[in-house]
Amino acid sequence: MDRGRRWLNGFLVFVAAVLVLMWTAEVYTDFLWYRHDAYLVVFWRKILAQVLIVALVAPALWWFLRANLRRAAEAVPLSAPDDDEQAEAQATLDSAAASSARWLPVLAALFGGLWATRGWQSWLMVLWGVPFDQADPAFGLDAGFYVYRLNAFQQLLGTLNTLLLATAAVATLIYLLRKVIVMGQGELTFDRGARGHLLALAAGLLVVRAGLLWLRRYQLVTLSDGLHPGAGWTDVH
Repeated sequence: MDRGRRWLNGFLVFVAAVLVLMWTAEVYTDFLWYRHDAYLVVFWRKILAQVLIVALVAPALWWFLRANLRRAAEAVPLSAPDDDEQAEAQATLDSAAASSARWLPVLAALFGGLWATRGWQSWLMVLWGVPFDQADPAFGLDAGFYVYRLNAFQQLLGTLNTLLLATAAVATLIYLLRKVIVMGQGELTFDRGARGHLLALAAGLLVVRAGLLWLRRYQLVTLSDGLHPGAGWTDVH
């Protein structure tokens, strides 16, 4: 095992240890707080919800990133190196791209899974929130939608938006490093597979952005920055 690989493995172990330590400290603090107030049933429900969120989010995040970055790392370059020096430099870049496609999804899955646990309460409200049996006058939706679901759906689409942007940026960088996308003479030359891949990510991003804009209109009902709370005549018409 070369020195660079040992450093990388050591760094990954260190990051994992820090994440586990932070999570353990937070869990123990919550345990003391809930035990003091005699609400241990809430504590265990929170832990169960967080474990389920990590079990769902982390593998999905790893699979999505791994599939996209691996495709970029295994794409065929548009041109071959002209000499041995360029071939050696390109081999180094290819190795860096392959390592990124292998380890970035792991780190992102760790961070993303733990970060997603912060929304445990929102998703429990989505699943178990009961209707208010009172519809808003603007859209005819039950008030429970605004209390239990709107914020969670916006957070979900916002996270997908960030994920698609980051995936497209890293995939583009890998394509550039491996000369699957070539910049020269004021223009970009794309491999057909790379173009289709990036266009698919862009299409997904547009769909997510459209969903965010669609949900944003429901925020009119909860506005509180005018003379009167809620949607005004101008907002509705």
